[in-house]
Amino acid sequence: EIAGSPVEGMVVDFNDAKPVIKEAISDLDHKLFINEKYVTGRSATHVDLTFSTVHGDFSLHVPKDTTVLLDGEATVENLAQELLRRITPQMPENVAAVGVYVYEGLNKGTHLLARLHHRGAEKKRKL
Repeated sequence: EIAGSPVEGMVVDFNDAKPVIKEAISDLDHKLFINEKYVTGRSATHVDLTFSTVHGDFSLHVPKDTTVLLDGEATVENLAQELLRRITPQMPENVAAVGVYVYEGLNKGTHLLARLHHRGAEKKRKL
């Protein structure tokens, strides 16, 4: 979801936005999302993780390139925030807000909206 002031009839050309969004999604697709606090070791190629759940204690040695370490727990809200972190810096100056929807099941998800006021999106265009 992209909102802003149209420039030459468009807020963003879909041909420009699509690769940015596609890259953000593909970088996260089929990855293990886990809080950084569970990291107990690192190497050039792997991350060691230790955590407890209702199913017991776990220690994992996982490939670094298949793992996304988050500041918080792996919730749909934090995954949506991670997508926004990857997408918003690449939006043009006329974009006022970017929204993402992330679902973990039927009717179970979140919608986050990042307002980009600091980027001058509300400035009027010269005629």
